[in-house]
Amino acid sequence: KEDNALNDNETTLILSEMCYEIERAYSLGLHKDKPVWDDASEQERLSFMTRITAYMDRPDLTPEDFHKEWLAAKAKYGWKYGKEKDVKNKKHNLMVPFKHLPFDEQTKASVLRATVRQITGI
Repeated sequence: KEDNALNDNETTLILSEMCYEIERAYSLGLHKDKPVWDDASEQERLSFMTRITAYMDRPDLTPEDFHKEWLAAKAKYGWKYGKEKDVKNKKHNLMVPFKHLPFDEQTKASVLRATVRQITGI
């Protein structure tokens, strides 16, 4: 059973890195800088792995539903809307309902879900 847990963790890590790099390519196509996986902060990698795990564990989870959960989690820790992301002051420009996200953010979320579903076969 321990081996299965390790394999599941390894699979999640590999899938997360693959999906991150796909999302990074999308971001670069929009002229938005995003570091390669190995240069991303530990927090950014863990946050991304959480997204991947959520889509793997809950195949019916939509990007809209995930965003609602993300909003609730951020709000719980004191985050609020801000014109730009400001970690120090807990402000985030994506603290809005999914339908009010910029089109590229909605697309990015949908592409991520589709990628996870396609690669895992769920």
